[in-house]
Amino acid sequence: MKRSFFISILFILAATIFISNSVFAQENDAMKNEHSYNQYLIEALQDTNMGVRFSAAKLLGERKCKHAKENLLDVLKNDQSYQNRIAAGLALMKIGDKNVLQVLKKQSEIDKRKTVRHVLRGIVREMNQADYLTLQ
Repeated sequence: MKRSFFISILFILAATIFISNSVFAQENDAMKNEHSYNQYLIEALQDTNMGVRFSAAKLLGERKCKHAKENLLDVLKNDQSYQNRIAAGLALMKIGDKNVLQVLKKQSEIDKRKTVRHVLRGIVREMNQADYLTLQ
């Protein structure tokens, strides 16, 4: 009786260790996949297709990808498509890094397109509310 109880405990312990290692491996794979996908989206910001760049900026904002901040700032300042500059501004707002606020404010004054300037001013107003900002 004691032997079968002891064997049962060892079996349960081994199964628990196996399952926890499996769960850890899945979480690790998920983190690697997330990083790979974010990196793919960051690279897509340089695509020749305007729609691909727009979608990449939008998805990076939805995913709150802080690693894309510099790339999104580059799109905001330099993309030929005003829609992509707006998408980059919105993505930066969703990421919520207070350090980009001054860049957004400056760009809202100097962008060559009135629509972009207007949208960026709205983004700056929204970001001035504490809800969007994170401490970096």
